[in-house]
Amino acid sequence: MSRPSLSTILSLTPIRKFLHGETIDGHPNPLYLIIATRGYSIQSRILHLLHLPNWIGFFSPGSPRLQTRQAALFGVMLLKTCFDVLLGVVVVSLLRVCGLQKTEVRKLAGVLVFLTGAQIVGIWGMACLDRRGALGYDWGQGEGKMRRG
Repeated sequence: MSRPSLSTILSLTPIRKFLHGETIDGHPNPLYLIIATRGYSIQSRILHLLHLPNWIGFFSPGSPRLQTRQAALFGVMLLKTCFDVLLGVVVVSLLRVCGLQKTEVRKLAGVLVFLTGAQIVGIWGMACLDRRGALGYDWGQGEGKMRRG
């Protein structure tokens, strides 16, 4: 399978590249690879400063297929978190305008923060425990033959 042409890659705006999925024309999405590479670099520096092992991070230096999967999962986590925060602000504001007491609104806000945090930890756990990140994992189809994301 041939690599996607430069014109194909350049014709996709960053938003379209992000929404396109893990692959473009059977190859790893270049935007996701950039996100994963940069994310791994930042993560490695932070974990090194904290004297923590690299395996607890979200990104890995694995194959391009693994990196695109991790970047896609990271994007989902960010979008989900932004949506939850925005929805929480709207709900809490509406409840406050409707006359709910401050203590009740604070309890609701606490529950929303807890649920958002639990979702982040769950997605992070999925990324860390993904068996495809194991050394020597056989992707089956080979690096050049990816299914459409």
